[in-house]
Amino acid sequence: MIRKTYFTRLASVVLLALAMAVLLYGLFGIPIYMYLNNEVRSQQQVLSGLKAQLSKQHVEEVENRITALNNNSRFLETIGGHITASSVVRWVLAVSRVGITLSQITYNVSKTTKKITMMVSGSAGTRDELQQYQRALQNTSFISDAELPVDVYAKKKNIAFSIKLTGTFKP
Repeated sequence: MIRKTYFTRLASVVLLALAMAVLLYGLFGIPIYMYLNNEVRSQQQVLSGLKAQLSKQHVEEVENRITALNNNSRFLETIGGHITASSVVRWVLAVSRVGITLSQITYNVSKTTKKITMMVSGSAGTRDELQQYQRALQNTSFISDAELPVDVYAKKKNIAFSIKLTGTFKP
């Protein structure tokens, strides 16, 4: 019987110690739980603030990009109205030139009057071919005058020439 009462008291002491440990764990766990819960809420608030700030910066970045694109499009629109030397040369080269060999094309824009002139140099096989080329140049919509010196007609064949072109150069 001593053994039975001994084990009963030992079990009671162990259960009491276990109950005290659970109670102490619970008492100390509640403040820890509350502290950690408060920290999680605080971190969530910081995170939402950072997200709001990041989205604001993203919106500003997008607005800056849109402004830059609008500026670029306005610039490209102004360039679109200008005549480039390469386009003028392309239009002059598109004129029919049977028997004509071009050796040089000079493009000049007057800084004061903004007037465009071109010098087209080359050689023609015959006078007729040179006259046909001069007429073809004058018949284009973008050339108002094709000046050819009279002395180039002194030769009948293999004629070196320089024609001065003036006009709007806008087809």
